[in-house]
Amino acid sequence: MIETAEWDLLLRFDQLKISQQHALAWTDFEEAPITFPPTFKFDPGTETYDTSEKQRTPSWTDRVLWLAVNEGAVTPVSYNSHPEILISDHKPVSAVFKLQILTMDPEERIKVQHEVMSELDRFANDHLPDVKILPGPAVQFDRIECYKPQEQTIEVKNVGRVIAQWSFVLKPEATNLSEPWLHITPTSGLILPGERSLVHLTIHVDNETAPSLNFSTDPDALSDLLVLSIEKKDLFLSIAAREYAPTCFANGLFRLSRLKGPIRKATKEELDEVRESGEDVGMMYSIPEVVLRMVGFLGEFGAECEDLFLVSGQKELVEVVRECLDSGDEFPKDRLLHRETSHSQTNSLEAILEDAHIAAKFISTPPDSDIGVISLSPPKLRTPPSYPFSRIRPRPHSLVNIDASDNFGIHSMADCFILFLESLPEPVITFKAYPRALRVERTEDAYRVVDSLPKLNADVLLYIVSFLRVLVSHTVDPVARAARIDRLASNWLFSLHRGGSSSGDKVLTLACKLGGRSKFEVKSHTSGWSTELVGPIKMFNTAHRFGGLIHTEAPLLYVVGDMSEGDLTNLIDALPEASRTTITDLCNVHPIDGVYTGIVKSNALPHEGGQAYEGGLYGVASRFNHSCVPNVNHHFDRERKVLVYMATRDVEADEELCSYYTFLLAPSKQRKQELEERFKFTCACEVCSSDEATISASDKRRGAIKATLEAIPTLIASPLRIILKVRQAIKDLDKERLVVGMAAFAFDAYQTAVLWGDEGSAKKWATFMVECHVRADGEDAAETKEAKRLEKASPKKDPGFGKYGKKTVGGPE
Repeated sequence: MIETAEWDLLLRFDQLKISQQHALAWTDFEEAPITFPPTFKFDPGTETYDTSEKQRTPSWTDRVLWLAVNEGAVTPVSYNSHPEILISDHKPVSAVFKLQILTMDPEERIKVQHEVMSELDRFANDHLPDVKILPGPAVQFDRIECYKPQEQTIEVKNVGRVIAQWSFVLKPEATNLSEPWLHITPTSGLILPGERSLVHLTIHVDNETAPSLNFSTDPDALSDLLVLSIEKKDLFLSIAAREYAPTCFANGLFRLSRLKGPIRKATKEELDEVRESGEDVGMMYSIPEVVLRMVGFLGEFGAECEDLFLVSGQKELVEVVRECLDSGDEFPKDRLLHRETSHSQTNSLEAILEDAHIAAKFISTPPDSDIGVISLSPPKLRTPPSYPFSRIRPRPHSLVNIDASDNFGIHSMADCFILFLESLPEPVITFKAYPRALRVERTEDAYRVVDSLPKLNADVLLYIVSFLRVLVSHTVDPVARAARIDRLASNWLFSLHRGGSSSGDKVLTLACKLGGRSKFEVKSHTSGWSTELVGPIKMFNTAHRFGGLIHTEAPLLYVVGDMSEGDLTNLIDALPEASRTTITDLCNVHPIDGVYTGIVKSNALPHEGGQAYEGGLYGVASRFNHSCVPNVNHHFDRERKVLVYMATRDVEADEELCSYYTFLLAPSKQRKQELEERFKFTCACEVCSSDEATISASDKRRGAIKATLEAIPTLIASPLRIILKVRQAIKDLDKERLVVGMAAFAFDAYQTAVLWGDEGSAKKWATFMVECHVRADGEDAAETKEAKRLEKASPKKDPGFGKYGKKTVGGPE
């Protein structure tokens, strides 16, 4: 068959062809028609097929196959064997093909390249975050007044296809995100596509920011530009107020003495003249008109009020008085005087002026009599004095048999006068004179302090002291008069002079390792009135309702981190003398650690919400005693930069004010041991001094509260158990008379309701959380404001709403 070239018949038995037909191998491969004899097996060096003993069957073992993607792209030209090659027992084969190939068009290539790059750019842009500010790009506030925060809300909406991370960033060469009078909450966030975040913008002009605005004639004084940044993009938001209403509050006495009339009626030229004039220009009035107006009113209508400056007025009426002082309008006696007022004191104002005139004559040669009823040094603690530190004082029990509601207008005027004095950038008794004022013991020393004051400050001080003498003169009974003097001394002490530094002083920080803080832990430390006292002194107050403001105070010194005794010495030596004196008067229960290190460890109070180990030293706040059932709580107001003390329950008159120094949920024995080790005194509060059964029951309740606190994160899959445990913990806290911590449990319950999609219960817990924060921290605390924001917001807008499903969990009831 080979000799007759019957290739088609032989190829029927070809192994490769059979495998291809049955899709066993080389499927889809093609081969040109075979027109040559089998290429295997030959005797080497010959054209003769195998003659050995095996005599193998000739076959086509040498083949050329191809696979083409496009049909017709490969055309065979020839397919041959080469029998003339004798070097092997195989005969090689060869094939020639005609192929179709692609050539490149340069112009088309560039066009396609541009299309591809455009598509890639479009894809990249579609996956970049993008947000819009609604409304924008400008926010316009109405008329702004001092002490009256005004808030507006904007929305940051994610209009892109990916998660957007946004934040307000510093402008070039800026050190703060915004002007000091503008507060932004929050300053950053993450937004899912199609979702939006609320941003609260608040303009709040206070004692810190008002001085630069009150005499400004710049129409853009209350304007700012915020920069909101996302990836590869910045958006700008303009903030402006329609106008600012200047006020006589938060101004220096010198500027006020240069005013020719009410500040809101002053012309642009008059404001510029006052702002640019130096203190060597001279005063227009020896006593600012606003002081004359308030003291004149109190002298005429309030001399017979035995509880003047001890009972608070009404906030609304205080605002009325402030408005009249700023605008120059007459005081509305129909609103301030609700009863027929005795005019037996019609000569009170003349008496005040006469007293001030006489006192001024004898400053350099002090008489034998006292300068007035107000001592310039801290009151002696022979008997516990009333201690109304705050300018807004909830009303105590009436001190006289007159319905105090009849005198609300008079008390509101008194509150306004105290507010005015506390708003002065430099107090009446200047920072420079403060250290000497603290050391006054004799009348001669007091007159020397007055003599060292600038003339304007001395005139105002003598005028006020003379007014207070007139007030006291109307109390006939000697015992009652002494008690009234004591109360007034405690009340006025922090209105006429206060520690600290002037606005130009560098803010210093001290290091103090305050130790770990837990959810309930506030380590406020003890101090004595002088370095000889080892334990804390007793602080007393007039009666307060729970949630009432007890005391506000700016830190003498900020404390942050860890520093050596040498570093502390250098820092404290750089402080004003008044601050150094007050700090060294604090007690040191760790003298072995060093003078200043021991004082810091003994007295530093933490600033909650700040960086780790941040706190401050305080002249008054550091002296509060400890109790395991405290009746006051404190928080640090970061906007005003003051520590704020609130009454956490009703406080009776002359009841000692107590904070706490240790973790209140620890057992009594552990608390006492820690206090003895850290502060060198034995706790004798009403809990720790009780019988064993009472202490045991208290420890059991506090231990259960602590266990619930630790268990809640592990119970999120069982929301009903969380709510039941939270309710019981709140009941136990109430039994223990511990307000601190209730808000934290309320927040845990609120989060549980949100995660399980229970909108109604979440709202109830948010309302309860606000109540807890108001009671523990006060209306103005940042925590309270955040709780109120949650109360107003819809729980459904929370990103975690319904994350674990939908279930009714229940409210606080």
